[in-house]
Amino acid sequence: MNTSTLPISEILTHLMASERIRPAELARRTKLPQQTVQRIVSGNTPNPHASSLQAIAEYFHVTVEQLRGIEPLSLLQLKSKETIEGSKIPLLDWGQVDAWKQKNIPDVDQIFTDAKVSAEAYALRQQDSSMEPYFPKGTILIIDPEKAPKDRSFVVVILHDYKEAIFRQLMVDGPNRYLKALNPDYSNVKIISLHKDDVISGVLVQSRHDHED
Repeated sequence: MNTSTLPISEILTHLMASERIRPAELARRTKLPQQTVQRIVSGNTPNPHASSLQAIAEYFHVTVEQLRGIEPLSLLQLKSKETIEGSKIPLLDWGQVDAWKQKNIPDVDQIFTDAKVSAEAYALRQQDSSMEPYFPKGTILIIDPEKAPKDRSFVVVILHDYKEAIFRQLMVDGPNRYLKALNPDYSNVKIISLHKDDVISGVLVQSRHDHED
């Protein structure tokens, strides 16, 4: 089977599906940093270090050239996408959340998540320190609009008087709902009342914070 048109991320995703393992488990078995494997799988590192590729190739009993798509993989090695445990979802900018809900955005980068999510799910990168220490700046947030929010859920909200989405903790007190920033430095906007025209655009189902190698 000729895989020369496939990126490393897609070939690796297929190989993981054939073993029914997820990125965290592959990292453990190959003794590579989990964030390194996550970035290769998501496509954020299209040209990984040779040492990382060698370790992964040896685990799957393939060559580095096969992993790169230069040499073909057999059907026994490369299985159908339907067997993949996980999903690729769009990594949006904060200003694209409302457009994504309307299905009105161009092609965007995709990342892999092993969380169980709906077809409407998307990812965001935390852009400030408002939710520290739990969600530092740079944290990848996996958001599912189909998940029902409840008290103390972490949610993405489009405020009626603000163009971009924000990420906050939802607090429910009877009929009243509030949005809470976790960082005490944001005391001036730590808790705000949720307006009737504000829209909850998804609930956090997974987060991860990648570090440099």
